[in-house]
Amino acid sequence: MTELFDWIEQQQPDYLTYKNNCLRGAFERYFYFEAMARPYSLLPLLKFTKPWRNSAKESDLTKTFDRYWENSSEISLTKRLFTTSLPWLRLGRDYYRSIISNVLSAKSVSSTEKRPIGFFAINCRFVDFFQPLVSEFKSTTCLFFSSHPMLISGKVKEQGACPALLPMPKGFSSGLSLSVWHPLFPVYLRLCMFFQQAYIALQQERPEVLLFAEGTSHYDELMARAAKQLEIPTIRIQSGRAGVLHSGYRNMCFDVMLCWSNDFVERYQSVSPKPAYHEIGSPLLDEFHRLNERRVTTTKPNRVVIYTQPVSKHISEQDYLLLVKFAEDLLKRDERIDIIVRKHPVDKHPGFDDLQQKYPHRISPMNAPEFSLAATLINTQSAVGFFSTTLSEAAACGVIPVILQLDKSHSVYPFPEKHGAAIVVDSAEAAVDKVLQIQQQPEQFDSVRQKMQIFSQRFLGPNDGQSMQRLVGVINQYIDGKAYE
Repeated sequence: MTELFDWIEQQQPDYLTYKNNCLRGAFERYFYFEAMARPYSLLPLLKFTKPWRNSAKESDLTKTFDRYWENSSEISLTKRLFTTSLPWLRLGRDYYRSIISNVLSAKSVSSTEKRPIGFFAINCRFVDFFQPLVSEFKSTTCLFFSSHPMLISGKVKEQGACPALLPMPKGFSSGLSLSVWHPLFPVYLRLCMFFQQAYIALQQERPEVLLFAEGTSHYDELMARAAKQLEIPTIRIQSGRAGVLHSGYRNMCFDVMLCWSNDFVERYQSVSPKPAYHEIGSPLLDEFHRLNERRVTTTKPNRVVIYTQPVSKHISEQDYLLLVKFAEDLLKRDERIDIIVRKHPVDKHPGFDDLQQKYPHRISPMNAPEFSLAATLINTQSAVGFFSTTLSEAAACGVIPVILQLDKSHSVYPFPEKHGAAIVVDSAEAAVDKVLQIQQQPEQFDSVRQKMQIFSQRFLGPNDGQSMQRLVGVINQYIDGKAYE
């Protein structure tokens, strides 16, 4: 994606601007996530950059281009028409949501004496992520901005916060630099419209600071750029593990990046060098130890947690069903074991739902947002899954990760298995054997637990229960203006 937009920028720099604001980052993020969800949606971009492909030497990049081109070119006429109309349909949907938001939402809070603290959340999952911070700033108005305000409004109000208006995008067409006939115009128009809405909303409310979680979407990029125009400090809080440094992590335009550890600081800095960085530790560890202190020991201490990933190009349905098979085989092998299943937010596969119907008293779903990640790790001895992402946090909380690694792509940063902080197996049968060994002979894994502690300190930062206080402290510095002194 970066290569394609380098070429576009070299050919016509103005194509990627709107009112002197660079939209390249938003474009890259938009098309990256489209490629993940709907590869055929790349067709307009591929057509426009075909001259780059024709002049480029053979490489892994051109092979990737050719693969997407071939797949996109073979789609049916119906899908081709859908691909052409989808950006326009989304544009119409955004405009409709803007109208409804202005009709149904509460009035602006900008008239209050104290300026609010701003949060940006593209969905309810991020509203839940911010909940502890909303509690920390309960004496201040917490105002949630969103690309989908109607979807998060109810959740925001439940937390005692306020949803912000998404204003009608007036007068945004005057700064357009692309022709309506350009193949990327509908995407460009949609990005420009949201930028203008973000600018107007922030101008009306003037929050002291604007907080982001992870911040890799094109909406995050546009909101941050609008805030920069208005000199509103933008702070991005780490919520994921950056397993792959994709387009969403490159050249992030936030003022501040708050990270768990120095290793993550270095990782983000390698692709986004401009922000100021602070190491704060992981609030997950604070919550885990707080819950652990209050825990009631279960009558069945042999709990195993399974973390799923959605079926995708990295996880086939056959792979997914192997994880389901592991769960059923484990239950059959040892009747003392209970299983917690935490499904990925976009995992819609019915495999574990069907299995839970079969074993209703031994399988407990503990999905977000009803249950936090820390809650799934209390009284748990081992965690099983494909990707070494959530499993990294399991290792940090003293729960031995077992990675079902059926493909090289199932190993991603921060690689707990390479640090001896996780156990790798290559089949459902081997996973069952290893989990039973952990449950029945825990003393054999003392060296693994020692390496898990070292891994935790290196990648999740200080384990002193003060991560949230450090996070709030940094935010207050920017609210008070002391960070600029």
